[in-house]
Amino acid sequence: MVYKASGQTGTIALVGATGTVGQAILEQLYHSNVGLDIIIYSTTTEKSSALIDDLRHAHQKMCGPRLHVGEDPEKELKYADVFVHVAGRPRKPDETRDDLAAGNAKIADQWATYLRDSTTRDKYPTVIVVSNPVPAITELMLRRTGFPRYNVLGSGPELDKNRIAIEIAKYHNLTGKNMDGHVWGDHGNEYLVAPLKYIKVKGALLTDYLEFDGGADKLDEIRKIIEGAKKGSQKIVERLGKTMYGPAEDVVELVRFVLQSDGTMNTMHNAVVHYDGEYGIKGVSMAAPVKLRQGGWEKIITYPLGDHEKDLMVSAKHIANTTRVALEAAGIDYPEYEELMSLEEEREK
Repeated sequence: MVYKASGQTGTIALVGATGTVGQAILEQLYHSNVGLDIIIYSTTTEKSSALIDDLRHAHQKMCGPRLHVGEDPEKELKYADVFVHVAGRPRKPDETRDDLAAGNAKIADQWATYLRDSTTRDKYPTVIVVSNPVPAITELMLRRTGFPRYNVLGSGPELDKNRIAIEIAKYHNLTGKNMDGHVWGDHGNEYLVAPLKYIKVKGALLTDYLEFDGGADKLDEIRKIIEGAKKGSQKIVERLGKTMYGPAEDVVELVRFVLQSDGTMNTMHNAVVHYDGEYGIKGVSMAAPVKLRQGGWEKIITYPLGDHEKDLMVSAKHIANTTRVALEAAGIDYPEYEELMSLEEEREK
């Protein structure tokens, strides 16, 4: 199979396409007509081929992206404008987060090496990480590929924000589309930092909205709602065994923007990115509100966090521990680890 070099015309490489989340991402990409070509990688080419046939049969009247079975990533990945890494396995009931990180790190490291070795330095693809733990695997991808940090990001935090927004909206008899907000730190657990003051209702700060609506006395209840919503994905997994639609929608939104933006428009999105001094934190990938651009992201929006800065440092230490496990499994040094472990002490000085 031969591809033409595509620049930013829209070639997507999807790794892990036959898993539950991978299939959901592929279906949404195809149905939304995002990208010109999608190269599909799975454990076998037979599975990839069968998935393509099934998708084409379901949408035979559509003219979606061209679908290709990935056969030789070392030769094919040089044509990718966006690389979506979904490959990995879910966490088993008897496993720790570190066990999951070590297992999925070995898979990610292999693909990061393929990507590094096939990429020319005048054209970096955008890497979007979906595999868990997203912060640790995002950091691994960044270090093994050697790409600029602005070309590597992890999905999930926008979905965390959506879950918080929906729960608060339900409490106020509103719809989720009325809500917006920003999050920092870890993804999908209690270490997510979601300051109430950056949650918005119809463009207004939630705190101002509550005062206007006569609900200022409900702040404690809303804080409880936020804490519960941080674990929204865990609650779905406990009942369903997986999440798929939410992660897929988040990924498709990211892919659509980094491919289709004409460079004159930027948008805000919550994503996992590498911190390089923001909030005094360096050497770890975490959630943050970022300004996206064509081909990646431009900067972390460093809103003042006040007392929540301490929460962010606790989150950074938690993520750094898991990241160290992932990097060790891949044979990658982590010189920033000790400094990350002393974040709170340095702040107090």
